[in-house]
Amino acid sequence: MTVDGFEENTDYTIDTNTEGVVQVVFTPAGLKKIDDKSRQADQKIQVDLQFKVVNAENKNDKVVNRFKVVEKFRQTPVDPDNPYAPEDPDSNDPDPTDPPAEPDPGSDNPWPKSYFGAVDIVKADSSQKRLEGAVFDLYTCDAQGDLKGKALRTGIVSDNTAKPEINQLRVNDWENNALVLEDQRSYYCLVENKAPEGYELSSQPIRFQVLRGQQTETIALTSVNVVDVPSNAGFKLSLTGGTGIFVMLLAGGAILIVGRGFALYSRRKA
Repeated sequence: MTVDGFEENTDYTIDTNTEGVVQVVFTPAGLKKIDDKSRQADQKIQVDLQFKVVNAENKNDKVVNRFKVVEKFRQTPVDPDNPYAPEDPDSNDPDPTDPPAEPDPGSDNPWPKSYFGAVDIVKADSSQKRLEGAVFDLYTCDAQGDLKGKALRTGIVSDNTAKPEINQLRVNDWENNALVLEDQRSYYCLVENKAPEGYELSSQPIRFQVLRGQQTETIALTSVNVVDVPSNAGFKLSLTGGTGIFVMLLAGGAILIVGRGFALYSRRKA
């Protein structure tokens, strides 16, 4: 958690001992900053809270951030040994642990919504036979497939069913409670670390998006298709003197001979 323009433990302290409640207590230094800023136009205090979304199985819907803000001004004097400790609640103060009241019908809903979807990795060969056992890491990336930062998730194992391997992945076209323009949307990339037995690794990150579109409740399952090719492109050549190896060795010898002849010819000409 951060408070824009303020330094924790200098301008404010944070108390999270009450479940479901985050209490920000401004110190005298922080209150002075607030007083100074209040003399300027269009000033506000912005608190940024970060929460971890649980990777819940079979959950691909919206999350509504229901919240309320309770302001309380401390009266002096305070305990000199613990000046920043929260005060005992006043019986007239609203209880911060009470659920926030629903907004009035027809009014603008102040609660931001975030949308999350599930992803099924369809790992298949060229005949569309589903493969299992591939292992992927998940990253955010740009439109060119360049990875951004550390992996979001690691060790994602594909199976041969339609069950999603990734749950609760935030959509790319809705952020900060608003639609994201198409050319400004981020992407996700899968990087294959282990291919199914007998198949080659995908050489490039697999880029995809999870989109809300016109959906407002449940986000449809996103399928990401990854086609693998067999090792050695499906060719099986004997390593004990078979015809295929012999022809390849002859071709290599011809290349060496031609190359040496070119070098000799170049020296004589020089």
